[in-house]
Amino acid sequence: MLRWQNDQGKRIRQEYVACLIKNDGRVGTNPEEFVEWLKKPATAGSITGDRETARRIIKIAISSMDDRLEEISNVDLHPENMQLVTACWGNIQGLQGGDS
Repeated sequence: MLRWQNDQGKRIRQEYVACLIKNDGRVGTNPEEFVEWLKKPATAGSITGDRETARRIIKIAISSMDDRLEEISNVDLHPENMQLVTACWGNIQGLQGGDS
């Protein structure tokens, strides 16, 4: 969740952003692949990652969210905060450039 405020500290804008991080480190925000994945029934998975992978993914996601906060900011709209709601990783079939 990304939030911006005005000069008086009043929240002016808020965005929910889903970050899809591909194996090569590229980031898609609110990608269509993610939207389509949400429409499918959930299936059982298995734990295949490790803490180092989780740290790398979260670091990339936070950097991407920082970039978005900066991109939208202007003289009247200032970054308020970022809230990481949840994080997970897995394979989403059909992605261009590799699984995430």
